[in-house]
Amino acid sequence: ETDMQRKPAKRSSLFLLELIIAILFFCLASAVCVRFFVRSHVMEQETTELNLAVDQAVSAAEILRSGQDIAACLKDYYPDIVSFEDEKYHTTYYTICYDQEWNPCRKDESIYRLSLAYKEENGFATGDISVFANRLKDPIYTLEVEKYLQKEANR
Repeated sequence: ETDMQRKPAKRSSLFLLELIIAILFFCLASAVCVRFFVRSHVMEQETTELNLAVDQAVSAAEILRSGQDIAACLKDYYPDIVSFEDEKYHTTYYTICYDQEWNPCRKDESIYRLSLAYKEENGFATGDISVFANRLKDPIYTLEVEKYLQKEANR
């Protein structure tokens, strides 16, 4: 009778051990899968952010290349733009702020910002454009623009 009682106990403890091992395996597999999903989501957000930053930088570059009055043109497109001139380096700095959906906004509502350093010298106009996320130190995207300034000949 004692042998009969021990066999079912051994069999059930072995089954429990197998069940615990199977549960641990599925927990480990699901943890790895969740990690991949999270990393994939982060990469998708970074890619979207980069694409939108490129769009904004290219838009600012096109304004610089247009040959129109840069300050007036930027003010028309971005009413909340902030600018200051550095007389020493003959450079004008512009800052355009954007909200979560990349719409231009005031600085206190901003999530992203575009910085533009504009300079005219030696017959060229140059613009250094950098797009930042406020949470990051390094820029998301940078772009350098150069345009030859045509001068009218005296007659």
